[in-house]
Amino acid sequence: MINIDDFFFNKLAEKETVSLSPNNARDCIGQLGSFARWCLKEEVYAKENRALKPPSIPGGPGAAWVLMVLENYNRNSIFRPAFIIPLYWSKKNEHDPHLPKSLTYLADKIIHQFVEKHNLEANGWKLCLDPILGDIDFSSNGVFTWDSGWVPLYAGLELALRGFSPDPTVLSTGAWDFKQGKGLRTVNHILAKADVARIFGAKHFFYPEDSTDSGALQDLYSSADSPLIIHKLPRKTDPQAVVPELRSWLMKEPASNEPDVLQHYYLNTRPDKDEDTYRQDFYLKRIKPILVRQIREEIPICKEYSGRTLISWVSWGSELIRVGIELFKPEKVVLLCEGPIFRKIANRIKEAEPQLRIEVEPYPSDNDMSLSKLRCFIKDNIFKKYGLSSKYLVDITLGTATMSVALCYEAPENATFLYWNKKMDNNIPQPFTTRPEMWNREVK
Repeated sequence: MINIDDFFFNKLAEKETVSLSPNNARDCIGQLGSFARWCLKEEVYAKENRALKPPSIPGGPGAAWVLMVLENYNRNSIFRPAFIIPLYWSKKNEHDPHLPKSLTYLADKIIHQFVEKHNLEANGWKLCLDPILGDIDFSSNGVFTWDSGWVPLYAGLELALRGFSPDPTVLSTGAWDFKQGKGLRTVNHILAKADVARIFGAKHFFYPEDSTDSGALQDLYSSADSPLIIHKLPRKTDPQAVVPELRSWLMKEPASNEPDVLQHYYLNTRPDKDEDTYRQDFYLKRIKPILVRQIREEIPICKEYSGRTLISWVSWGSELIRVGIELFKPEKVVLLCEGPIFRKIANRIKEAEPQLRIEVEPYPSDNDMSLSKLRCFIKDNIFKKYGLSSKYLVDITLGTATMSVALCYEAPENATFLYWNKKMDNNIPQPFTTRPEMWNREVK
């Protein structure tokens, strides 16, 4: 067991890279064991004609990674100015005895936050050193300060409690004000932390807004081809208001196909933005097949509406159109869209279903969105064009209320209306609560 106490660490920290002989370098590496690859500079290994390849950050359920910075750092030291301490949360009776009391105290405070504020059963979870560090003992170490580990440890425990694994390419830092109740605190040395995050393969780095050197950090990683994407954490007093964006990037896609697991991941993963359609793609790939199977088993009458012409406005939530195509097997699909964004989404749906005849009907850009204009467009450009005698399945779920009303007014007598009922979670539909409701137009 290698005891990283204050005397041992400070003695090594006095050594400078430039004056190391190959034998000195070999001795330093040997004294630190597996921890050496995490905390020593590449130049130390070069002294011994060895290349240092940064180790892979360990993942798995419960994993959490604290970015450690050396205060009063000597830039000539053999140690990196910042390094990563791999830890993990596990269901155990006690914390790892090789952790310092200052860290286990922080871990207990985090556990208490979950139990007290979020009513999550976290009492059975304890913090441990990752085995990748080997036989290392930090219990007597007072050199390291662990306050800025609050963010990664809090986020790591939340994922562990919900059964998700974190993504090792997403690293974070940030402290919590437990004494005065001011919430997320700023931290120092974010430039050094971001740099070591980049070296160890991180793609995203989260830190508290208004931290020292925040501007310099943004400037350093602001280019479009930057190897590291920088995110600011809001300085809120509720932990759950601090971590949503971090959590959305940190959660790895689950292997499980359990609907509850998939739904939680969908609701909490990163939202689609511009060309990034990750959440929608996840829905279509992982959720849609299970949802369609569930609906077919629960509502066998759906097969009676197959072979029709499906009509729908394209709007946010257009995944439902793809569900409808899979469920009802229409003969043809007509997509109404207003504006370039939704026209692009409509064309994307058309490209994704090449075996199906899909027509995209853009609403004229010079028209206003009044009910009368919408009715004229639908009457002349849709139902007259595609035939009043056709059997239509008219989806009135998407688009504005006025768009839906216009469809209801102009649909022919033989039309069947479709509406997707679903529960919402922070304005996001809960996928597995989605169920179709169909009814025929009443003819007086």
